[in-house]
Formats: sequence, structure tokens, C-alpha cells
Amino acid sequence: MKTKLNSTVKLLPSSKEDDKLIMQFVDFIINSKLQMSASIYETALVASIKDADNKPLYPELLAQMITLQSKEWRNLSIRKESAVSHQAFLCTLVLVNALLKFNTNQEHDECIGKGIQFIQKCIPIIKDDTINFVGSEMIIPAQIELLIEQTNGRTDLLHQENIPILKSLLSNYESIRKYKLDNFSMKRPSATWFSLEALPENLLDINILNHFINKNGQFMSSPSGTAAIYKMNPDPRILKYFEEAKNATANKGLPITYPMNIFESIWIIGALINSDFSNQFITKNFKPLLDMIEGNFSNNGTGSAKDFPPDCDDTSRAVFSFSYLNVNSKYTVETLKQWYVENGKYFKTYHHEKDASMSANVHALQAFLESNDVSKTEKEHLWDSILTLLENNAIKESPTNIYWTDKWMSSPLYTAEGVIYTIINYQDQFPQRKTNIHHKAINWILTRQKDSGGFETYAEYGPTMEETAYALIALVHYVRYYKDQEILQNVEENTAFVQKLRVSIKRGFSFLEKNKEQIMNIDAHPPLWTCKALFTPYKISISYVLGAYFLSKHFLSQEELNLQKNSLSA
Repeated sequence: MKTKLNSTVKLLPSSKEDDKLIMQFVDFIINSKLQMSASIYETALVASIKDADNKPLYPELLAQMITLQSKEWRNLSIRKESAVSHQAFLCTLVLVNALLKFNTNQEHDECIGKGIQFIQKCIPIIKDDTINFVGSEMIIPAQIELLIEQTNGRTDLLHQENIPILKSLLSNYESIRKYKLDNFSMKRPSATWFSLEALPENLLDINILNHFINKNGQFMSSPSGTAAIYKMNPDPRILKYFEEAKNATANKGLPITYPMNIFESIWIIGALINSDFSNQFITKNFKPLLDMIEGNFSNNGTGSAKDFPPDCDDTSRAVFSFSYLNVNSKYTVETLKQWYVENGKYFKTYHHEKDASMSANVHALQAFLESNDVSKTEKEHLWDSILTLLENNAIKESPTNIYWTDKWMSSPLYTAEGVIYTIINYQDQFPQRKTNIHHKAINWILTRQKDSGGFETYAEYGPTMEETAYALIALVHYVRYYKDQEILQNVEENTAFVQKLRVSIKRGFSFLEKNKEQIMNIDAHPPLWTCKALFTPYKISISYVLGAYFLSKHFLSQEELNLQKNSLSA
């Protein structure tokens, strides 16, 4: 098990400002109904629902999405391997298709034309990228086919010679799309059901689907999937669900998924653990979250919400959190074994998944290593397997710099933080299986720090508080472990390197300190998390930022105290 560290909050010099921030944070986490940013993707699909007169059921949503997306057409520079560029492409594609449904009198021609031009501009740049959103292998082909169908005969909007540009993207998804459709079944819910809006209607049985609409009117926490069912069967409960879901966002659009309270609760707890908040602080202030997670237990694990299929990632983090906090729970590592692929030596997040998530595998490894119910032999096997997976899937920016991309989070800093945290806190248990990937990941993290002291992945956003938080958590754990050990063979080089890391932490903390008043501002955290499109889970993002703020503040204050002690003893 990981060595428990002292409470970040308890050991900090007390200040009224810090106490106020902590109280504000706890109140927001426990009492606020806001969950995440609105998604143009989800909102446009709900806005495409027609009323009895074939007019928009939600005209105000359609108008709102036009205003938001038009900013992308004017200002965004399309970049390769940029999740932000993929976001703009997908949301434009979906919005154009929604407008085409209500373009009888060609009233939306100007907006549709600009959107199609933007789409055509994007495809040659992004078509060979490795970035994929959740369900994109189903959603993007379905939306491109719909665009071609809806513009048939409108060569003024989409000329025939430009159709091959659109179709050039379809081949990227052909294999995985076929695999998902071949394995699709109405007999058992799966992750493919989450992309219901992109499935051919001839595969769907509305009578079966109706049984999966819960009493609140939602289907698998997906507004777009629920909208697809409403078009087949206009259940009035669904309209109530849309209204409730809109209230979970700040600007009353539709969120990428709702509810997601289990995922949200699990990741908040995880952020606080990684930031070294004490067990007592977490269990006392966030007992309602722990109770909610425990209440959603099933023999198959847990998903992101009550009616969502269980998955390895949410279940792993739940198992880890209860073990780490020493809280009795029904969650055990036995549940996780259903997702382990023995011949590939990795964990799937969902059944029928073809590409592994690096962060989900790190979380599964943490759960096994933290458990008292796993043998040393099994821990050694998994430690070797997951390290090998990470070593083989690292992206080498240089011989000494590596990072990982992940399907659930667009920022590689998030995955790098998880890898470094895990290796630092558990490597002493496995002296026979060493690795250097955390050293190389730290080197890469340093390259992402900007003049402001903040860290960034996407130039479109610039340095963000959330990405700075991931970097700081990784750096603090790394320096605290290695400060009295030799990382490099040369002692002088080692001392200089550790000092370089300390300076980086100080600059990163200064960036958060300057933006301290914005930590609790939900609009100050741009969308980095990945689902069908990018989104910001307000409470999770803020938990990481606030946690990193106090973690690095405590680290720097302890460093200062140590310097004072050393000078006095000298």
C-alpha cells in the first residue's frame, strides 16, 4: 500500500483566505447542482427535434448554438493533432445537419454555407490524426452521410466535387465501425448504446429501448441518445429530462452526459487523494459522495451514473479510494478482473473495446496495489504488465522526453500525472522491476511550462489552471521522493536538476496564486475532458486545481522551513 502522507490542509499555516476558499469549495461540491459545461454537440442534436408542425421544438437552443459555433468559424486556426480542432469540426458538422432539417425556405443558407466551408477546410488537416472522441467511429460517419444526404441537389451548398473530401474521412472509421455494428446487440446494454443517435434505426427495437428509459426520462445519461429515442417515441418524460439536464450547465445548453454524479464523485475524491488531503478531511466533508458511490455498487462494478453500464475506470477508482481511505466497502478488485485481457496484459474500460486507455490502466493498477486482498505475486505480475503497456505506448518527443495520449482526457498532462504518481508511490514494493518512464515524463512536463509559469497543451487555450494542476501534482510527488536521492549519476547535475524542478513548482504555484480568485469560477476552466466531444466537469476540474494549489503551497512552505532550520544549525 502507498505510504499515507500528512494532510495538506492541516499542515498549512492557517489564513482566513485559505479557510474561506476551502469552505467555499466544500459548499460548491456538496450543494451546487451545476455539473458540466454545455455541449454544442448534444445541444444541436436535441435542438434538431421537430414539433408537430415540423418546426424546431427548441428554437432558442438552435439560435444559441449558431452564436457559439460562429466564433469557431471566425477565429480558430485548425491544427493537426488538436482536440480543440476536432471539437470545432464535429460540433460544426452536427450543427449544420441540425440547421438543414429546418431550412425549408433556405433561411439558414448563409450559416450552413459557412459551416460546410469550415468542415471542408478541417478535413485535409485532421483526417490522419490519432485523436478520437468517444463514439466518433459511429458518430462522424453517420453525420457525414447525413450531410451528403441532406444537401443532395443543393450544389450551391455542397458541390459534387467536394463530396470526396467528406468521404475521405469515412475510411478512417470503416473497420472499427463495422466491428461495433457486428457486435451490437439489443439483448445486452453496451457502450455502443451510448452512441444510439448514430446507429441505423433498423438495428433498434423501440420496445426494448423504452424499458431502459428511467423514471426521470433519460436513456443512459445521454441527451443525444435520449433525443434519438424521442424521435421514435415522443415520451413526455423525456422533455422533463431535457429541462433538468439544462439546469446542470451554466448557460442552459445540454451537457455531454447527464447525470454523471457517480463519475463526478469518484474523481473528486481521487483528486483530493492525489493532492494529499487527509483521510479525515475527505471522509468528514465528503461523506455524501462516498455514500453515493457505495450506494451504486453492483456485482459488475459501477458506471458513471446509476443507469450507465459498469466500466473498469470508474470501478477502479472507486476500489482504490475506499482502500486508500480505509473505509469499508463492497467494492473489491475481484470485480475488475472481468476487464483484464490476459493475452494482451492490459485492462479494457468497456467490453468490446479495441483500444486501451492508458489512464484507465493506471487506475486499475492503483486499485490492485492499494488492496490488502491481492497477493504479492499478482501485484508483481500487474506491475510488470502495466509498466510494459506504458513503455510500449509512450509517445517519444525526444530520447529523454515522453508522454501519453488518452481517450478520456485530451491533456497528456493528466495521464502523465497519473503515471508519475503511481510509480513514485509504489515503486519501492517492486525493486526487481524498475523503469525510467517517470523520469522521461517529468522532462516532458517541464517543456510544457510557459513564461507565465502555467502549463499548456493547446495553444488555442494557452496555459490553464487545470493543466498546471496536473503538472504540479506530478512535480511535487516526484521532487519529494527524489530530493535526497540521486536521479542522475553526476551529483552536481542531480542537485541542479532537483533545483530546476523546485523552481518549476514555484513558478507553477505563482501562476495559480495569481489566478486564485478564479479557481472557483466555472468559466475559467476550458473543456479538456473527452466524451463525444470536449467538456468541463466543473467540480472535478476545480478539485484538481484547488488540490494542487494547496499541495504545492504546503510543499514550498515546508521547503522554506527546512532552509531556515539548516541555516540555524549551520
